[in-house]
Amino acid sequence: MTKGAKSIIWGFVSFSVIIGINTPVGVASASPLDNPSCDAVNYSWVGANWTTSDNQVYGVRAPVFMRQDGELCTNSEDDDFESPWISVEQEKGEGITQIGFDHDWDSMGNEHFCRFWAIGDGVPHDYDCGDTPDRTTVYFEITTYSADDNIYYSVEDCGTGGDFSDCTQKSGSQLAYVNNNSEADSNQETDHSCASHMLGSYEIPVLSGNDEWGTVGNDGSSWDGRDWTILSSDDNDCSDDYEAGVSGDIIDTWDSRNTT
Repeated sequence: MTKGAKSIIWGFVSFSVIIGINTPVGVASASPLDNPSCDAVNYSWVGANWTTSDNQVYGVRAPVFMRQDGELCTNSEDDDFESPWISVEQEKGEGITQIGFDHDWDSMGNEHFCRFWAIGDGVPHDYDCGDTPDRTTVYFEITTYSADDNIYYSVEDCGTGGDFSDCTQKSGSQLAYVNNNSEADSNQETDHSCASHMLGSYEIPVLSGNDEWGTVGNDGSSWDGRDWTILSSDDNDCSDDYEAGVSGDIIDTWDSRNTT
């Protein structure tokens, strides 16, 4: 995203996403007066990544279990966001291709949840704002295809049907980073560390992967389970609150302050 992305979303030291519109049905809109004040912009990520022995990743896919229990902070810019996503990103360079969920402030000053995709420098494109209830699993995929003697990413939303058989392409114009040292990521991000409560709790975390479909990467020849590595503490500036765990090809992230 550009909010901050290891990527770049409105400031990623790396990546991020989000801009909103409607308050989700069934989700109470918080008054900004009830939320903590934001401190200076400071991006944090929790989650895990994977790459091949030659650092060439051709795709990533996962069912992502959405939570809507995080708390945004407030400032005059209304620029705070929390976002779980999967991505393929350049290890050397600032390119990122991603898709996932976004929790931020809409243009009316209300909290809302959207799905989003982003390419290039991480500028987010929101869609389906307010249409994904809490604790819904959406199947996201980033894969590659060839055209005009080039390799491109196809960023796809495969819905809630339970697999990757019925996908809608959200973007197909980004050249793949196959010659630029790439990695796959499944992360959760915010641009105001600690002031923002990331999504999920210890009891009910955000999940990337489930018992039927794990978080898997494509090495150019096959989709398969991978050895996911938890992000280092250098990416997480709120390590007392932002947590992540990996069990096989299932990655879970949460905020220890959340109780629902």
